[in-house]
Amino acid sequence: MTDLDRLTRDEVLVLASYMSLEGMASKGNFTAEQRFVLYKIREQARLDHAKLDHEYRMAKLYQPAGDPASSSSMSLNFSNLIPTFSEDEVEDFFTLFEEVAGGMKWPVIQWPFLLQSTLTGKARTTYISVTDDIRQDYYMLKKAILDTYQLRPEA
Repeated sequence: MTDLDRLTRDEVLVLASYMSLEGMASKGNFTAEQRFVLYKIREQARLDHAKLDHEYRMAKLYQPAGDPASSSSMSLNFSNLIPTFSEDEVEDFFTLFEEVAGGMKWPVIQWPFLLQSTLTGKARTTYISVTDDIRQDYYMLKKAILDTYQLRPEA
């Protein structure tokens, strides 16, 4: 069974549309609507790739040396410790998150990766829209999210 055999009908249609648009794009023959569809397909592919890359890095991050099988179970255990994000209690969430992360002695450099999986609503939109530099710095990311909710970080 090839990778193409595993595609759903919708995925096949998207792939066919993409290939057709790519061919037209290389010849310079496409409408504004087709350019927009091509852009959306490329953007979705980029986001899918970024998500898979992130999941791979997270699995590698928690994988003990010499134990390739345990990374997913460790990630699940860690995710159970992270508080649930609520747009109504943003400051409380960060307080609890920092208590858990600090108590578990997780390196601060890992906190943004742990944080992003819990974000919803405006916080997730903010996470997606900030630069990579901000996305990788917990304190800058926290400030950006608090700014979104018009809150200020505690000193």
